[in-house]
Amino acid sequence: MSYKPALEQALRESFSEFRGVLPSVISPQAKWALSTMEEYSLRPGKRVRALLAVATAMHDDTVAERDALKIGCVVELMHDYLLIVDDVMDQSALRRGKPTVHLLYKAEYGDEVSEFEAEMVAINVGLLVQHMASWLLGTIDTTAQNYAQLCQIVHTNIAVTGLGQIDDTYQQLGRNGTSVEDITRKYQQKSGYYSFINPLQAGLALCGKHSDRVKQVAEAYGLAAGVAFQLNDDYDGLFGKSEVTGKENLDDIRDGKFTLLIQQGLERGNDEQRKTLTHLLGNREATTEDLETVRDILTQTGAADYVRDEARKQAAVAAKVARDGIDIWGEAFAKELEALAQTILGSLARG
Repeated sequence: MSYKPALEQALRESFSEFRGVLPSVISPQAKWALSTMEEYSLRPGKRVRALLAVATAMHDDTVAERDALKIGCVVELMHDYLLIVDDVMDQSALRRGKPTVHLLYKAEYGDEVSEFEAEMVAINVGLLVQHMASWLLGTIDTTAQNYAQLCQIVHTNIAVTGLGQIDDTYQQLGRNGTSVEDITRKYQQKSGYYSFINPLQAGLALCGKHSDRVKQVAEAYGLAAGVAFQLNDDYDGLFGKSEVTGKENLDDIRDGKFTLLIQQGLERGNDEQRKTLTHLLGNREATTEDLETVRDILTQTGAADYVRDEARKQAAVAAKVARDGIDIWGEAFAKELEALAQTILGSLARG
């Protein structure tokens, strides 16, 4: 069963309900912020994390669909909050094929506002989304024990994501000592926890399943799936089609993102290739021709193939954990989790 239409409707309704608890008299700028956070959150997307949370909760017939959809909305809103902040950190121009929040603010108010003001407003819009998610979490109808577990799970996992974001900010080209292990840990914390571990653990907690073993198995799945997902995202960021990814291919180059793909290109390349990569990465004026140069180097050095292979290995680990956790989530849902891991493999196969 596809829960996406119901999830989209629940998400729209949650915005209406949230506005109802806020002050009726607010400034035009505050109205703009509320309108923008809603537009941003409702942009067309796959809703993978939210749907994973809903499906996890609904695999157990003790959970009402209304509450399963709410935990899905909470996960989606936390995702949107992180994206808005990430857009500022990365100075991204597009998200889901449309302008990012800090650029929307600049377009709305023009020359009267600075770049710094636009970025700070975007951060605050992100915080509004985060607080809306926390408010919505409090409306879920479940036992006191389940609710306590839900709160701890959601906020712990998002906090771990913040740790990964700090590493992502620090790990830059030219800073020595960043190893494969450092980058992998960053991927686990930045992507694995909020993309897979959080939806799984939150959905299971709503079902009353929150023992240490349940959490550990969900974590094992999410860490592997998260690394595979992030490696695939890095690859698509440079080699994918922007009309499919919703982001510009040049973003990662202009931002100088220190991904495993880039780390391997530098490690495997010759002096000339390393010099070229070092010159182009972080160049805000990088062109489509520069993009092709970077692609060629990453292909020639074997960095691209290495990353694709590593992603396949991690996705295979996630698929095995899904099968091994049948006693927790049942055979039918284990197959769904295995299929989710295979989807990551499939996208790489098409690359």
